[in-house]
Amino acid sequence: MLVPALNRLAARTVAERSYAASSHEVFVSPRRVRFAESEWAVPLERVPEAFTAFRSALERSGLRISFPVEVRAAAADDSAWLSTSFGRPTGYIAVHCYARDVRREYFRIAERVLTGFEGRPHWGKLHTRDAAALRERYPRFDDFVALRRRLDPGGLLRNPHLDRVLGLP
Repeated sequence: MLVPALNRLAARTVAERSYAASSHEVFVSPRRVRFAESEWAVPLERVPEAFTAFRSALERSGLRISFPVEVRAAAADDSAWLSTSFGRPTGYIAVHCYARDVRREYFRIAERVLTGFEGRPHWGKLHTRDAAALRERYPRFDDFVALRRRLDPGGLLRNPHLDRVLGLP
């Protein structure tokens, strides 16, 4: 009960601000707290429904999470085959928890709910998807894997994580 009250107080005491600059100057902030994160990209028009479903599942779980859920939007990407926004305007729902208190169940809830809304996981953040699951989400997945094999035939740039998410033998 204390954390939600403190979050409300913090939100009221932080002054609103507006400024414009290049994205690399605006969309940065110092990270003073270490945290674990999972982020899911869903079709932009499904964000309200997906967020509501996630929030309901979280409430049913009884988990208490002290970090805010981050929601943002991006335009469709038409060139990067494995971009989470490839081929569709995208909304992102990111969940975080303190690094020393990783709530695996929290991430499992987010993954279970958001994959049901055509969710694509952020490649560099926590998720359990493998190549079979990701292939369903990315129209050019097999093209990317074929190109990757052609450019790195010896597998110099492989690791266990890439083997899992790209389905490399």
